[in-house]
Amino acid sequence: MHFGLSDGRIYRWWAINIPLDLLPDSGFAGDIDLMACTRGTPFERRGFYFKTWETKMMLVDKTGKPHSLKSNKTDGIVKQLTIQRRFGSPFVSLLELYLHESGSPALAHFPTPEIFRVVKNRAIALANAGFGYQLLPFGHGIGVRGQDYGIHCGRNLFNPESPTVDILCGPRTRVVGEFRKLAHYLSWFAENESLRVNKRLGFTVIGYCRECRELCLIPKSDLVICYKCGAPFAGQSLPTLEHPRFGGFGS
Repeated sequence: MHFGLSDGRIYRWWAINIPLDLLPDSGFAGDIDLMACTRGTPFERRGFYFKTWETKMMLVDKTGKPHSLKSNKTDGIVKQLTIQRRFGSPFVSLLELYLHESGSPALAHFPTPEIFRVVKNRAIALANAGFGYQLLPFGHGIGVRGQDYGIHCGRNLFNPESPTVDILCGPRTRVVGEFRKLAHYLSWFAENESLRVNKRLGFTVIGYCRECRELCLIPKSDLVICYKCGAPFAGQSLPTLEHPRFGGFGS
């Protein structure tokens, strides 16, 4: 998943559920569901590259039937992405997470016709608005004797090296406005906080605690606790192949 979302670049840090009004006088309301800072490739100009995503979670049961496809919410999704663009994000995309129940046959045949119809119509609307669009089909494997095999992704016939299915790339623009200020602040926080808690910067995950309204680094573990106030992060954890719990992420 990491390779697919970063376009093959090296990660500097992630950020999850970051309020647009984290910094004073931003003038914006809402959240950035997922944000990444990466280094450029050897063939690109030196510096950092940023991407933001609006994320949506879809559930697929054991019979292969999808739930919560949000087929009638495309206009609302476009509005949410438009806010991120106005905020100054240089690369805005929709990331749809398709969580398949263990044993669902749909993961091996993704996308099913029902899912394909929704994706097709949504892709048209996102393409007209100039946004990116990615899908991530995955499941939580459990053996016949109850063995937990962890999270595994479906086959990507278009790019076997990446579990994410890239529907639309979308244009990349300059980092401007309030987003520039927020990106600089998050980079400063990631570097300084990593030193303070003795964590190597490179795959650092920044989260926002809604209880104490402070930033902190999120460990890759099932128990995600704010180390500043002790409050649980209410399921806010980065969706990696090692992380089966999504909680409120991608609502």
